[in-house]
Amino acid sequence: LTFLAQATTLARQRCLARLRARLPTGALIKLKGVWSVEGLLAALDSGNHSVFLNLHKACGEGGQKPLEPRVGMVASAGGIVLSEHGNPEDDRPFQGMPGVVFGEVDNLAAAYARLAAEPAARRRALGRTTRDMFLERFEPAAVLRRAGVFDLVDALLRNKSRAQRAKQRDAQGAPCVDAPAARPGGGNATERQQAPHARDGDTTAPLEATALLPRGLIAAACLVSFAAGAFAAVA
Repeated sequence: LTFLAQATTLARQRCLARLRARLPTGALIKLKGVWSVEGLLAALDSGNHSVFLNLHKACGEGGQKPLEPRVGMVASAGGIVLSEHGNPEDDRPFQGMPGVVFGEVDNLAAAYARLAAEPAARRRALGRTTRDMFLERFEPAAVLRRAGVFDLVDALLRNKSRAQRAKQRDAQGAPCVDAPAARPGGGNATERQQAPHARDGDTTAPLEATALLPRGLIAAACLVSFAAGAFAAVA
């Protein structure tokens, strides 16, 4: 059972002592200097590390416990991670991944014993399944879509377009509601052109966020911002 972080807080030191007392002698080891997926892959390839431990800075205490980025790093590298429970909204995206196990500190030793009893090939298979599920579930565009980012940007662009049209009407002294003259064929040319896009009485084709802002660019910016803040919080 490999602990990646530093035991810099008294709370973590106490939790590690409780776990060590419940584990076989020498089962709990510390691995320093691993801060990237590449480093985790090297640790996994060495054959000496397959199950990793995550403890919060405020381990065993109440209050908010944000999930450390190392949980996602281990999952994306194909490892198995045992973690103390954190905030429910942080733990929820990992539900169903066989290689991510949450529990109270005193129950993690039993979870490790069950994994240690499995053949090494079985643990590697669990890690691969976890990696595949993580990469699919946390694919940048999927994350942003679930968060409603694209819908929000689309709505903002539609509102901006309406405001621009209203400003143009005011500048031209036109009435608030345009009424283009009818033409043969039913309706008018403007209505026939815009009808496929009509929504909720708005006959103007909305500007789509994806047409103006590349999704890859949005995803990259969000992920860079997240990574910068997240890794700064890791001890």
